[in-house]
Amino acid sequence: NADVEIDLWHNPLPAQQTIYVRVRNPCGWSLWQETFWDVVGGCSFCAFTVYPNPAAETLHIRLENGEGKPSGSNNLASYTIGIYSENGNLVWEKETDSTEEQIPTAAWKEGIYHVRIHHPEGNYSQKVIIRH
Repeated sequence: NADVEIDLWHNPLPAQQTIYVRVRNPCGWSLWQETFWDVVGGCSFCAFTVYPNPAAETLHIRLENGEGKPSGSNNLASYTIGIYSENGNLVWEKETDSTEEQIPTAAWKEGIYHVRIHHPEGNYSQKVIIRH
C-alpha cells in the first residue's frame, strides 16, 4: 500500500495552476512531481509533465489534453520546446508535434534549468534540476 499526497499551488501566470504529487511507501516519501494545468475560458485544454525532477541522464516531457489523454489524440499542433540554463542560455530546442519527448541530459552541467514550451494555445514554463 502507498499513500498519495496532492497539493495545488496557484501559479502567478494567468490561468495556470501547479499540481504537486508525491507518494509514500514503506521506504518513505518520494520527491514532489510537478504538473501544470492551464485553464482558458473555464476549460482546461492542455497540461504538460516534466519528469523526473531532478533528472540525471534523461528528461521526459509529456503533453496531455484537458481530458488526461495524450494531446496527439486531438491532432496536436506543432509546438516548440526550449530548455535554458539558469543564466538564460539556450541549451536544447526542438519543434515537434509529439506527445512525448525524451531529452538526453547526461552531458549537461548540474544545476537549475528552465523548460519553456511555446504552443499555439499558450506558453508554459517549469524549472527542472539536473543532478548526476
